[in-house]
Amino acid sequence: MTGVLYNCAFIVLGAFLGRILRRAMNDRITEALLSVLGLCTLVIGIRISLRMENILLVLGCLILGGGFGTAFQLENVLERWLVALQNRWAQTFSKPSGGTKREVTQVLLNTSVLFCTGAMAILGPIESALRQDHEILITKGILDGTFTLTLAAVYGPILSLTAIPVLLYQGLIAVFASQLEYLNQPSTLNNLSGVGGILLIMIGLSVSKIKSFKVADFLPAIFLYLLYTGVLAHFA
Repeated sequence: MTGVLYNCAFIVLGAFLGRILRRAMNDRITEALLSVLGLCTLVIGIRISLRMENILLVLGCLILGGGFGTAFQLENVLERWLVALQNRWAQTFSKPSGGTKREVTQVLLNTSVLFCTGAMAILGPIESALRQDHEILITKGILDGTFTLTLAAVYGPILSLTAIPVLLYQGLIAVFASQLEYLNQPSTLNNLSGVGGILLIMIGLSVSKIKSFKVADFLPAIFLYLLYTGVLAHFA
């Protein structure tokens, strides 16, 4: 769990450093900053998604996972939870300098998905737990912290809340690392990148205000893929 805690610490640090920077922000800088972040996320998503080797598997996970998430209105459930959390900790985090409460909730959701998507979020906890090698998660923490700092300069230190889903998601992977080591296979990771990359494309389009997606509704696609590969590994 040490590497996971490092990752979360960088996120929290970035969020509170962003609070210092936000005093120098104006509307023009904020709009430009969000546009750049959205487009960068879009490009990263396209690049990562091109690694997929089995497009039918990736598509199947996204369709089934998205259908499940939409049916149970997963994004709406998470939104209500985050709004309640914002209300509970309002005095601690203060009012964000940019965006309405709903916009802040969307940023929290999309950023959480971003931080929990990709091979580093899977391999990092496994390497940290099994080999005490924290390099992947420290590197990921620096990247996550930098992204959080940039967004927190617009929305305030409430972005530190994204450390919670990272802690839960990567912490569970670390706990069950010995059973998940089968994920450390090139083809498995490439197809996982395909699922995650498409989610990043959705985030990039949403942040850039090109097309709005309920990205959280598609989160079950990742877990569906992990379940599928786990069953295959068990019977192989």
